[in-house]
Formats: sequence, C-alpha cells, structure tokens
Amino acid sequence: MASLLTFLSFFLIGSIVVQAAVYPYVIPNAVFGFTDSLSDTGNLKLALPGAVDADYPPYGMTIGEVTGRFSDGYLIIDFLNTRFTGVVEKPSLARDPSDTTYASLGFGSAGATVLPQAYPNMNPDILPAQVAQFLGYQQQVVSSNATAARLFSSALYYVEIGGNDINFALVPGNLSYESIVQNVIPRVVQSLKDSIANLHVNGSAVHFLIFNMPAAGCTPIYLARGEYSAKDELGCVIDANNLVQAFNEKIRETVNALRCEYPSANFMYFDFYEASVDFLRNSYELGFVNVDSACCGGGGDYNCKAGLVGCGCDRTVTPCSDPNKYMSWDGIHYTQHFYEVMADNILTRQYLDPPTPLLQNVPSTCSTY
Repeated sequence: MASLLTFLSFFLIGSIVVQAAVYPYVIPNAVFGFTDSLSDTGNLKLALPGAVDADYPPYGMTIGEVTGRFSDGYLIIDFLNTRFTGVVEKPSLARDPSDTTYASLGFGSAGATVLPQAYPNMNPDILPAQVAQFLGYQQQVVSSNATAARLFSSALYYVEIGGNDINFALVPGNLSYESIVQNVIPRVVQSLKDSIANLHVNGSAVHFLIFNMPAAGCTPIYLARGEYSAKDELGCVIDANNLVQAFNEKIRETVNALRCEYPSANFMYFDFYEASVDFLRNSYELGFVNVDSACCGGGGDYNCKAGLVGCGCDRTVTPCSDPNKYMSWDGIHYTQHFYEVMADNILTRQYLDPPTPLLQNVPSTCSTY
C-alpha cells in the first residue's frame, strides 16, 4: 500500500479521495494511453485482424490468451490501470462507437510514430491522430452527459511514443547518427510537445506520465545486427544507446518546457532508459536469468535471427519455456515480468521526476537551465 500512496500523492484532484493519516491522496479515475507497440493493448490486432504476429500464439502465452499485446502477457499500462481501476487497459478500437461511457482507453497502436512516415506500410495512427481520436471520444462522452467533463481532469494521460521514429530513421531510413540528431529528433519532440499541449488545452488533461525511450541498444534486435560491434560493460550496443540518450535529453527538455508553459498541469517524467539499464545490473536478483536473448525468436545469435517475423507469424517457432526469466519477448518487445518490474518502479516513485515526497501534493515545477 505504501508504494501506491507514493505514486498517488502526485494527483491533486479526482473523483476518489482516500484518507491516509491526515493527508488526502487521489486515485486516477482512468488511464488514457497514447503509445506505440510497447503499450498497444490490441488496437493493431483489431485494425488488421489476422495480419500481425500478435494475433497468434505464442503471444499471450503467460495469460493464456492472445490479446494483440506484443508480449507474452500484460504491459505497464495494464498494471497501472489495474491498480487504479481494477481492470486492464481496453484498446480504443474495442469500444462500441456509440458507447459514451467514461472509462480508460488505450489509443496507441503497434508501429505508431509521432511524425508521419515516408516509408512504405507505416502505421497511420501517429500521435496527433491518436489525440484526435481521444478528443472525439471525449466530445461524445460530454455531449451525452455534461457533468462528465470534470472527470477527464482526474485521469492519468500516459504518453509512451517516439521510439519508432528513431528506429525507422535507422531502418529502413538508413539515416546517419548526425542526421537523426539534427533533423529527426527536433521535429519529433516538437510534435510530441504540440500533442501533449493539445490534450491539456483542448482535452482537459492535467496529469501526464511521459516516458522516454528505453535502452534499445540492450535488446536482441540491435545486439544481433552485425554492423554494431562496440558494446559497453553491460553488453549493450554503444552507438544505439548514444542515439537513444540524445533523443531522451530532448524529451526531458520538452517536459520541462511544458511545465513552464502550463504551470497548472502536472507533467511526470519516467526515465525508462535509466530504469532499464539499472534493471540489467540487478536482473538476477529480480529472478531473471536471460537478458540478452529473445524468449520467442528465430534462432541464431540472441535468438533473433528471424526478428519479429520469427514469433507468431512463423508457426514453427517455439518460445522459451518460462518467459518470466527473460527480459525480451520477441527481440524488441519485452516480457510481462519485465513490464511488471517497470510498473512497480513507477508506483514506488523510482526513476520518476519530480520525486515528490510521500503525501506532499505539489505539482511538477518549471526549472530554467
């Protein structure tokens, strides 16, 4: 309970107020997700039934059900929403278009980016489109019940997206490190900022949980690529992680800019990168035995020879017997156990900025640097 109190102390207003000692804290009444495949709870599966690997076993093997999640089970957003509302996150495409019930919804989709992509077969559900879908849903809810408008200011707005903009710039974009840093990242973070501002100004969003990009250079999909030879002390690809860190620095600056521009909102920043690196340092203590190979892959180095195609779409692939002992599920996405560890980090206020003291209800603050 203490870990839950710590996280919930960030929320200033809401529909459920619980007394702890003499200080009130507030439970978010919903979680709205704007994400890519690391937090897609089934939208791509619903949009393209039968056409994506997460539509088939062994995806979902740990929970005994194929849900469209790119994992063996549930995701960070599911663990948070379950803690707050008692149910896992529902994909927005699973909602009846005529349903005006106020409830948590994930608008994210696997393969989604912040920017429109010029490459073939890219997902059109970019971040601005996800925000537009949410605003349309919000208008429906409020039109049917005007008193519901206040509910949206008590929700958590979960923003985890942008990694694909970097991944796709590398492959298939084949852009250089310098080109990505100078030309891609600035446009991504500006669009990210604009979308978050849109949610706040036009969508009544107050409480944001904004993720940076995890240490992609430590995942099998990068480890297995022959052009990356230089590794750090944890065995991660240095060039890839340097690029991720350059991106993350700009995300942090963007979060601070939002705090300065919109002081009435609460912008929380989860350092997914540092959390994933520290996880690698302590993985054995957490019960993991394999942190560099995919549980479900196509063989070869890091069990990632066939990449994502080797899991789900290729019925000949046999997953590992116990995904709970693996960090990576299919080479780029993670296992449920890893996601559960990351959710626990958020709930216990680790790698979270600002590190608001327990039960001290103060919003995130602007700093100039």
